[in-house]
Amino acid sequence: MNLPLISTSSPKQIGDFVAVLLNAPGRQAVVNVIDLETGVPYLQQALGVTADSYLHMVTNPRYLHVLQDRSSRVYRVDLHKEAEVVTFELPFAPRWDELQSVASFGGGIAIPTSRTSPEGAILIEHPNRPSRSISLEGFDFSTFSVEEGIGWWTRPQRGIGAELGPLTLNWLRPGERRIWSHRFIDPTVRVPQFLTRQRRPYAPHETDFLAIQPAARDQTEVQGLVMGDLETTWTSLLTDVPFSRLAEPTPRPQRGDDGWVLLLREGAARRSGTSLRLLLFNEQGIVQDSHTTQSTARSWSSQQIMLLPGMVLLRNGDLITLLGSQ
Repeated sequence: MNLPLISTSSPKQIGDFVAVLLNAPGRQAVVNVIDLETGVPYLQQALGVTADSYLHMVTNPRYLHVLQDRSSRVYRVDLHKEAEVVTFELPFAPRWDELQSVASFGGGIAIPTSRTSPEGAILIEHPNRPSRSISLEGFDFSTFSVEEGIGWWTRPQRGIGAELGPLTLNWLRPGERRIWSHRFIDPTVRVPQFLTRQRRPYAPHETDFLAIQPAARDQTEVQGLVMGDLETTWTSLLTDVPFSRLAEPTPRPQRGDDGWVLLLREGAARRSGTSLRLLLFNEQGIVQDSHTTQSTARSWSSQQIMLLPGMVLLRNGDLITLLGSQ
């Protein structure tokens, strides 16, 4: 029997499979996991919940969790088909916007209680296990996607007229008690893979990331880092790129087999226009090539880079430029 999709729920890719929620008779929600290679259903599981309100899925290679708007109940589906559906309760009923920050966390989930309230915390919830609460009192914070577990950034809360505090990135993996943290001294640092203005932030498949921050004499420093490591992998000083001229937001860098591609937007006054500078770094952080052009885009959202085999595609508004050896 063919069942319609629940249109308010987004599909979730799990490796070579994809999970969707279907609307069965009586508005009963059904999880359907399909093999992307063959199109054959791998798993179909009724949840015992109606699709009367927004449903949200989070997944990892072993478990799929389904949460519902304004409901404290969580449904856990075993993707290895070794156990029945397990339900457990959260200490509060999250709203639609809070569900967007939920992360799959091993056999359970991680969920922030709020973004900026003084009593903010991240809760780790598993069935039949005590809760873990990570207090974020006194901090502004938001979560970001990581390959496993939950990541979040924090800044000290400030009042009107106070200076911006330092940024700290945090990451907790399932099965670990220790939180990895990296604190940036300069509050103007940019980490475009995790801090983004896009409605749907990028979900990285690796733990590598770049940080862009000011250096002496208004130069720009790019750092290569790895989440979980205590030391910076490499540092590259861009002596001809004034940090004060960098326009925000910075497009998301792209990680290739041999290094990184970074697109910087440079502009002084609004009327003077914006130029685009494309930089290619090798694994040691050495600039191997660069390309500079004037922006023709009407919006920053139409300035993007994409990796192709042996080449880099630069979208600059309606103009497409291919750079590379092929």
